[in-house]
Amino acid sequence: MISSGVLGLLVWLPVFVALWFGVIGLAKAGRSGAWWSMLSGLVLMTLGIVGGIAGAVISYQTVRVVSGPGGSSAPPPAFEVLQILVVGAAIAVGLGLLLFAIGFAVHGLKVRRLRERIDELDMVISAQNEQLARIDGGPAA
Repeated sequence: MISSGVLGLLVWLPVFVALWFGVIGLAKAGRSGAWWSMLSGLVLMTLGIVGGIAGAVISYQTVRVVSGPGGSSAPPPAFEVLQILVVGAAIAVGLGLLLFAIGFAVHGLKVRRLRERIDELDMVISAQNEQLARIDGGPAA
C-alpha cells in the first residue's frame, strides 16, 4: 500500500516540474524582479521538499534501528536535529510558495498592463488609419 506522503509526492511532482519549466521558459523573456521572486520561491520549495524527504527518511531509519529488537525505545540525541530539519523544510516550502505567489502576482499585473498598452496602441493605429483614409479620400482599411 502506498503511503499518503508518497502518493502526495506522485501527485504534486508533475505540477512542481511544470513550475520549473515555466520559470525557466519565462527567463527567456527577461529576468525581472517577479522572475527572481518566482525562481527564489521555487529554489526554496525544492530545498524544502528535498530536506523534508531526507529528514523523514533519516528519522525513520534512525528510529527503526534504535528501537529494533533489543534496542532502546528512546530516540537518539540527533533525532531532535532531524526533527528541526523536517520543520525547517516545511517552513522553507511555505516561504517558497509565498515568494513564488508574490512573483506570479507581480508578473500577472505586468502582463495585464502590457496587454492594456497593446490594446491602446491598436486603437491609436485604427484611428490613424481612419484619418489617413479620410485625408486620401479612399475607403477605410
